[in-house]
Amino acid sequence: MNYLSYKNKELVFDLITMMSEITLATDPLTVLHPYAVADLSKKIAISLQLDEFTTKRIYYAGLLHDIGKMYIDANILTKQTSLTHDEYANLKKHSIYGANIIKSMLNLDDISLFVKHHHEWYDGKGYPSGLCGHEIPLESRIIGIADAFDAMLSPRSYKSARDINFIINELLKNSDTQFDSNLVNITIEILSTASEEIQSLCTDYILWSTLIITTRFRTHSVQGSLIKYSSRHFFKSNKFNFLSDLDKEEILDVQIHIHNNNQFFKLKVGLDAYEENQVYISGLNDLTLPHFYDF
Repeated sequence: MNYLSYKNKELVFDLITMMSEITLATDPLTVLHPYAVADLSKKIAISLQLDEFTTKRIYYAGLLHDIGKMYIDANILTKQTSLTHDEYANLKKHSIYGANIIKSMLNLDDISLFVKHHHEWYDGKGYPSGLCGHEIPLESRIIGIADAFDAMLSPRSYKSARDINFIINELLKNSDTQFDSNLVNITIEILSTASEEIQSLCTDYILWSTLIITTRFRTHSVQGSLIKYSSRHFFKSNKFNFLSDLDKEEILDVQIHIHNNNQFFKLKVGLDAYEENQVYISGLNDLTLPHFYDF
């Protein structure tokens, strides 16, 4: 907040809110993506012992990294089949669009630079400028690995969410090609610590949370309580009927977002034993990795 106090903070937050509202209307599966990228980026910065000013810049660049997608056709962003050459070339412009928005509207030249280069690869095969190694700003390298991690972990219109073993293997496989190897090691270490934290969290008896259920036709966002009884967890909501409002046969993906002490944990789970206003949750007793972020 101190950093934004002289950087037109109201406009920054208005822009982030507008971006979230547009994303919710056009591609609801990605509405939480910027917050997740921002938080993981911040955690990497803290692990690198970067100063508070730099860490805040990285956090806000993470929040704004995909803002240029507001200028990309929604049909491209949500396409369920492979993009054509022209469509992919159009999509790649989003980092430049985002940098221009941030520079022209917010006058934040440093954050604009970080956003512009967050898709550069460590081996020089990324875009838009083909920078390599330490030519890429450290802040952009951090946002790039956080962005890739959350993209793999989260479902999209064209793919299902990947499990953590797959993601870790991908990070390691692309070390020193797509990603800075030092940042790969730090990210994996952060994820290991997070796993222990969520295991402890799920021993609580009642937690406020949001169930995100993706079906073939729509995404349900259901708020309610995650309750532990004996060795089982169930989710209860008085505003959603799991028997009449949900077609079990059409479910593609289920995630639960657990709210606790200003932190938000996102976990891939399963649904069992449906009742009218509650459903039993599977997968919380055998966690390999959480996904978490805070505001």
